[in-house]
Amino acid sequence: MFSTTFLEGLYDNVTGYSGSLTFSTLALRASTCQSKSLYVYLQNDQDFLEAITKGAIAVVVNKKMNLPSFVPTLFPVFYVEDTVQFIRQFLAKLKEEDTTKWEKILEMIEKELTSPFPINTSFLVKLESYKKSIEK
Repeated sequence: MFSTTFLEGLYDNVTGYSGSLTFSTLALRASTCQSKSLYVYLQNDQDFLEAITKGAIAVVVNKKMNLPSFVPTLFPVFYVEDTVQFIRQFLAKLKEEDTTKWEKILEMIEKELTSPFPINTSFLVKLESYKKSIEK
């Protein structure tokens, strides 16, 4: 679990919320969202509705993206320059603060990436590069 306080410094702007939220996990696909997930939109999975329906309570998006009209006004949206960079920074910060949580989230991300419909090749390459850099 992590909170909006943990996310401070990792995003440029946020809309749709004030106060504090606690997330159960990070989801990279709408289909894998669980209750209280933070959903990271990676430009090939446009099913926000599924993410919200499955339990996402906030989303991370590229700040240049136009949100679908059905996204509720009060739904928390964290805007970032680059979603892959956000994930890298998130993982680095989590590793510093709690290696057990870091290992669980990294394992979950790897499962999502190796499921039948991979997210995208460039993201896989960037994640592999990140993993190699932290193993040194």
